[in-house]
Amino acid sequence: MTTPNQKESPMDAVRDEQERAARRAGHVAQLARGDFRRDVASTPRELVWSKRKVRLYHYFPMAERVQPEPLLVVPWIGISKPYALDLLPDSSFIRAMCLSGYDTYLLDWGEAGDEDADVGFEQTSLDFLPRAVRKTLSLTGAEKLSIVAVCLGVPITASYLALTPDAPVRNLVSMVGPIDFDKGGMFKSWVGSAAFPAETLVNTWGGVPTSAMGLGFKLLRPLGDVMTYTNLMWNLENEAYLPTFQALNDWANDYIQMPGQFFRQLARDLYRDNLLIKGQFRVAGKLVDPKAVTLPILVVGAAQDHIAPASSVKALMDVVSSTDKEYVELPGGHISVFAGRRASRVLFPQLSEWLAVRTPHTASSRG
Repeated sequence: MTTPNQKESPMDAVRDEQERAARRAGHVAQLARGDFRRDVASTPRELVWSKRKVRLYHYFPMAERVQPEPLLVVPWIGISKPYALDLLPDSSFIRAMCLSGYDTYLLDWGEAGDEDADVGFEQTSLDFLPRAVRKTLSLTGAEKLSIVAVCLGVPITASYLALTPDAPVRNLVSMVGPIDFDKGGMFKSWVGSAAFPAETLVNTWGGVPTSAMGLGFKLLRPLGDVMTYTNLMWNLENEAYLPTFQALNDWANDYIQMPGQFFRQLARDLYRDNLLIKGQFRVAGKLVDPKAVTLPILVVGAAQDHIAPASSVKALMDVVSSTDKEYVELPGGHISVFAGRRASRVLFPQLSEWLAVRTPHTASSRG
């Protein structure tokens, strides 16, 4: 061992590198055994409502002063499970909102099967989401709530708000949600192509099966796994990094099916024809006009997002009639912007502050 004023000898350098290699090898073995696997989705919750496979969960406030209006989180449907929003305690979006004093509710769309081929925007935007809003308000006694929509939860929520101008929603936070599908990156090139066999896929399987879902996301970024394990190699000595890596890697490979009608509308009406931003998208025969949306909006984009590119996300700012609207672009990818360790330092406090300014200041102390 050398002191700060001593020059490291070649033998010391070799010995140090041997020790580092041994630590890295040990951590590889621990990862293989799952030693760094932690309990995910550990924030306490209760099931308060369900319909078909849809579930509404309530997460309890964890602050002395409880915010006067609840928060409803509307995630993506299909693709993967929503526990990325409550991954680990130190990087959990839901836990952060509970610590900020919010009665937080999560609308979990469940795991679709072939029997859910009929589920589309008609059900998500005009049935399940409105019911979840009413249930949340009835449980809390509040007159309004705020919605945090994530990924495909954004077009679902935007459709609900546009078709329900008197919806009891005070604020909308849009996180990494595509709106201008012409700027949808590789998904636009693939799914939005006239040659893409969306109808055949849906008619054959009733939806997008997990095998096709997984293959599609792998092909979207062919070297993604190489990059993931390269980053792991550089961080093998950092024990604080490894539980988060294990949790995110497990979640990223845990695909679920997307309902058939929803995928049909997503591929044909949004990615191919880009009808939502044009004000030409129809749900149950009703025209969805984003200009009907007037409530305060915070739009969050991710600078390195290859799934919902920032330009596609930012487009919401241009199509709504809201006068109180703000766009924030943060470093990170589609998931890491709200599930990574940096999110707890950057996104969570910023989002909490934005909501607090726009929510009545009548927070109550817990009894």
